[in-house]
Amino acid sequence: MRTPKLLPIFAATGLVVLLITPLLARLDKTTEVARWTSPTPLYGLKRPIWLSIRRDVAYLDIFSWYPSYRLFVTDGGYAYARDFDVPSTDYKSYLSRCQVAWQTNGAEFVTPDAERYFIPDQLIRGRIGSD
Repeated sequence: MRTPKLLPIFAATGLVVLLITPLLARLDKTTEVARWTSPTPLYGLKRPIWLSIRRDVAYLDIFSWYPSYRLFVTDGGYAYARDFDVPSTDYKSYLSRCQVAWQTNGAEFVTPDAERYFIPDQLIRGRIGSD
């Protein structure tokens, strides 16, 4: 007799869970895990800029099995950003072996696997803006 009354409650609860789960899966915790600061002002900017790697872990990923990483070149305000893969479970060791070369025509990020990411100075100035 009680089954018909409980069915709408279970259906409503299931619907709420189905609607909220994708939203919660997109919420994340972001932390900066590595930073390389330019030694001198570059690219016509008077303020300091840096290249950093940020690690995002979704709140629902309680074991941090599926983190994502982003490479940023920023002055603390606007930034050039791109997705970045860390092919190691020990991201701290991997990132400690990465290098950044600040050049007059752009910034070059070199990974331990010898992958090179070059960000031209025009792109950096375009994203960050000029003084």
